[in-house]
Amino acid sequence: MHKFISFGIIFSLFAIPIGIVAQSFQLNQLVPSVYSCILPDKNGQLFFLPVTSGDTSWIKNDSSFYVPDHLMTEPKGTHKGLFFDFKNKDFYGNLYYGPFPDEPILVSLPSFSKSTRIIAGIANLDCSPFFDPTTSDTPQNIKLAYRIADQYGRMLYDGTIRVNKGEQIIPAITIMEGPFVNRVDHHSAYISFTTNQRCSSLVVVDGREFRTVSMLANMQGDKIHIIKIDQLLPETNYQYEVHFGDSVETYSFTTAPMPGSRNSFVFAFTSKTQAGFGSGESEFLGVNQLLLQKASALAAHENVVFFQFSGNLISGYVSEVGEADQQYFNWKKAVEPFGHYIPYYVGLGDHEAVEHVFDDGSKYGLAVDKFPFASASAEAIFATHFVQPENGPQSEDGSVYDPHLEAGDFPSYKENVYSYTYDNLAVIVLNSNYWYTPSYKAVSMIGGNLSGYIMDNQIKWLSTTIDQLEQDNHIDHVVVVINSPVFPTGNNINSGMWYGGNNAVRPMVAAEKVSKGIIERRDEVLDVLINRSSKTKIVLSSDEHGYSRLAIHPELDLYPEGYRGKMLHLSHSLTQITCGLSGKAGKKLADLPWSGSIEKWSSQPAVVFIQVTGKQILLRAINPQTIEEIEEINIK
Repeated sequence: MHKFISFGIIFSLFAIPIGIVAQSFQLNQLVPSVYSCILPDKNGQLFFLPVTSGDTSWIKNDSSFYVPDHLMTEPKGTHKGLFFDFKNKDFYGNLYYGPFPDEPILVSLPSFSKSTRIIAGIANLDCSPFFDPTTSDTPQNIKLAYRIADQYGRMLYDGTIRVNKGEQIIPAITIMEGPFVNRVDHHSAYISFTTNQRCSSLVVVDGREFRTVSMLANMQGDKIHIIKIDQLLPETNYQYEVHFGDSVETYSFTTAPMPGSRNSFVFAFTSKTQAGFGSGESEFLGVNQLLLQKASALAAHENVVFFQFSGNLISGYVSEVGEADQQYFNWKKAVEPFGHYIPYYVGLGDHEAVEHVFDDGSKYGLAVDKFPFASASAEAIFATHFVQPENGPQSEDGSVYDPHLEAGDFPSYKENVYSYTYDNLAVIVLNSNYWYTPSYKAVSMIGGNLSGYIMDNQIKWLSTTIDQLEQDNHIDHVVVVINSPVFPTGNNINSGMWYGGNNAVRPMVAAEKVSKGIIERRDEVLDVLINRSSKTKIVLSSDEHGYSRLAIHPELDLYPEGYRGKMLHLSHSLTQITCGLSGKAGKKLADLPWSGSIEKWSSQPAVVFIQVTGKQILLRAINPQTIEEIEEINIK
């Protein structure tokens, strides 16, 4: 079996001197061997050269203003306030700002009381009204919130800055993101936060100090802080103090019960939080901040112990890493006031795509997962922004279709495929957009994976994990989270795990199609979750707008008319929930084999609340805008 198309053959076919191949050999090492027909010129500029036509498609090298280097620039102090330079003379807009409330509030949201113009990329803030003039001899410290909007009113970033006032106003060390509580179990948790300046930090819990080892191994400390808190008691509320610079912030979290306690608890699920339509906070540079914060507030009101998302957090589909970074920052800033107290677990969806795009004259071009995979892929960028379990598979390296067993050819699964437990519940998070190539045309020409396809090493890990949970006497229920629905019910008839029932649809690795198509692989997933598991009760998915509940049962029609492949028999039932917050309202699909088993469908945005009480599961779906209950049902 040929695993790749020789670069030498490609160049010979188009009468390009072999000498150029030799000169470009070192540059070729930048192109993962899992892709085909991507070549560098002598200057390292990448292009796509298909074997069939010979038309050259050059890579798009886009640059964007909407990146942290511009929007998250560090201000400088002045006599009366702060000076912002956004490093772009063409940038005009407004900057709104004001102090956070100076009172004990559990969830503290920004309050803006003043504004100033951004002119030619420059803004000056007058902070003097926020300081007490009667204590001019005493240094003062306040925490300011600010919001950046462009000249058309589009919101771009919400920031936080602490300022000290002595002889003049100067920026102080500030937690610009977080703190977040992560990976909470019955004896430990992780606290993560980002500061605007390098500093040594610590977290105090129950009178004990916890620190992080410096990532930069220098005396200045870090900007990114991840601190493990351990030796905790189960089911206990702990106050934690975050010490940074001269400041302290205090929040709390509650540890999980002992495994198998079978207490009653509630967790929340939703997804599809990318920017919506209508401007304002619905379209907050990659994020629907309005619905995301409403969903978070509702979850806090329901006293959930964690909040799970399946993917499509941001608008994504960007070619510049900084754009994805900025959108992730905006997402985390929206949930930050609530993430101080409960963990947010997230999955990776198609909208998290970070791409190399080759301009073939079409609207979107030929897009593939950006490389180098270790630093620039969607998977790598995603992992830098969250603190999640690291117990998933490593990558697709070592699989039967790996072109070079001795080298790393695929992106990592680190923190985008994982599992965790809470009391008698296990949650498995899968990645249905691993090594994602958005256009199936590009899959067939360059290579990559398609939305909804679970590749070999991931499904092997899923199978092993399910087998382990079957043997775990502490676990009664398994919930599987995956962004692409196993069975589309809304607007994914040509994606998900269906593609119109066309089993010919499949990934391509190094110019070779993998052996199993999308329907075969879907059936393997179902076989693991149903036929080999007595504990898997619910599949939570998104990628569709609105809410639906589908009963997957042994009599369900799984295949298109005339399907000739091997057919799967299901041993018992399973519930599929699709739930999305943002985007245009879809419509219920009536012409699919399983349409008659869609037991509930709504175009409303929804948050799902799952209450686990021993062996019982109660599911409620609620519209976070109107607080209207969409449905309540016991899951058997």
